[in-house]
Amino acid sequence: MQNCNAAIQSPEYLKYTLFINRLSIYLTKQ
Repeated sequence: MQNCNAAIQSPEYLKYTLFINRLSIYLTKQ
């Protein structure tokens, strides 16, 4: 759990979160 902050600040983490958010929104609209 010590690397939690580093993972949150990483650009790749942001890419995955945005992708998951868009995917969930897409699935909710259907």
